[in-house]
Amino acid sequence: MKSLTRLTLLCLICGSAGGQTSLPACKGSDISNWTNCFDSSVYPNGDTYVGEFVNGKANGLGTHTKDDGTVYVGQFKNNLYHGRGSLSLANGDKFVGDYKDGFQHGQGTYTFAAGGEYKGQFKENEFSGRGTLTFPSGNFYVGEFINGKYSGRGTFTFANGNVYVGEFKDDKYSGRGTFTHADGRKYVGEYVDGKRSGNGTLTFANGDSYSGKFKDNKFDGFGTYIFVDGEKFVGEFKDDKTNGRGTYTYADGKKFVGEYMNGERSGQGVIYDKDGSVVLSGIWSNDKLTSSQSTTSAASKSLEPDSTGSGFRIAKDTFITNHHVIDGCSRLQVNGQAAQLRQSDKRADLAQLRAKVDGPTARVRGQRAGIGEQVAVTGFPLRGLLSGFNMTTGTISSLSGLGGSTQYFQITAPVQQGNSGGPMLDSAGNVIGVVVSKLDVLKVAESTGDIPQNVNFAINSNSLRSFLDAGQLDYAVASNDPPLPLTTIAERARGFTVLVECWK
Repeated sequence: MKSLTRLTLLCLICGSAGGQTSLPACKGSDISNWTNCFDSSVYPNGDTYVGEFVNGKANGLGTHTKDDGTVYVGQFKNNLYHGRGSLSLANGDKFVGDYKDGFQHGQGTYTFAAGGEYKGQFKENEFSGRGTLTFPSGNFYVGEFINGKYSGRGTFTFANGNVYVGEFKDDKYSGRGTFTHADGRKYVGEYVDGKRSGNGTLTFANGDSYSGKFKDNKFDGFGTYIFVDGEKFVGEFKDDKTNGRGTYTYADGKKFVGEYMNGERSGQGVIYDKDGSVVLSGIWSNDKLTSSQSTTSAASKSLEPDSTGSGFRIAKDTFITNHHVIDGCSRLQVNGQAAQLRQSDKRADLAQLRAKVDGPTARVRGQRAGIGEQVAVTGFPLRGLLSGFNMTTGTISSLSGLGGSTQYFQITAPVQQGNSGGPMLDSAGNVIGVVVSKLDVLKVAESTGDIPQNVNFAINSNSLRSFLDAGQLDYAVASNDPPLPLTTIAERARGFTVLVECWK
């Protein structure tokens, strides 16, 4: 049905549709015969189309008005919005951008009647791809979208000055991220469903810091809390409080080693002087000593491990370390939790431990490494002197160890006492060896008159995989993964590298 003059129709789409038609008016009442012409039509559902026709369909520039007041002005193809267009909804929202086959698809801007707007990529009417979403409150998000939600990497900036930079999934922080608070706090670590969960470091405005496990925004698991005055706690946490075994080092050098409950000393514990001598030993309750023990008793000294090493999680509750790390131990712990020896091979110098300690698992690379390949070593060296997790880097300098043994790699990455059993990682963060020893430079210097540098050894991946297969372990194998930044490798390795403690 023709209801408007041609001049009026032209004015409806001038400018808004990005141009002006030069087509003649359509002739005849049979719309199916309208082609390369301009006219209007009222559809059975009450919608109105004013614009260009080809073969009886809306093709080219036009205006579509729905009975609810929604208006689209722009390009059409075969009765569908297709190309550039502007959509004004009855609720006051407005979209200006690209359409494909009837959907908002491509680049565009969606403005909300209540305030705020989205600028970026669309796919089938959803925010999808890169974009910027601004809220009436002043908050805004810049990053990736999938199906209308933040998913991928992005930055969320709050009006109050808080900023989160990292990974998102379904509108929530998920994966690795950094949250900087306007009050001076800063968290760098893992998130699950919008909450700090996994491994991370929280630094407070006053200079205090916590590094370790989180769950639902709280300290939960093994971690290290360092106070700005130099005091430090290393041990187990739950619900933001010290719970379980731990070591508290005071500013004057003294240490308390023992059990905690809800932030207070509770259970067996020993206070050591800065020279390592026992000052006080006994049982604590609600942070007070309730019964003392002889300071010379073996029980008081048993709270400190006789030796420590490193290891890594290869499967759920399953860890790999060196045989010599656990050899002769009557009691073992992994990240402060009781551990049991399940498999050991003295010749291969490898051992398998089981402990209830959650976290991500490492992957073992299938391909053998080559000379000159970049490697990273992670672990807990010089326990008691250094603060905790540590990573050093270097290269593979030889495919054999002392005496030409093909069981080992020679590496230049620095290692120290306590690194034994820790993983050696390739440029993608996959395990290609197990740290085993360093050259005794003093003995070499005595015999040669020269001090060798950066001569250390790791059990190669072939020997490791043979040990794992012998234990019938189900472990993940990686191949041809792209290189990662060292900071990313360190973040991931922190999750599966563990401290192994031994009591003789």
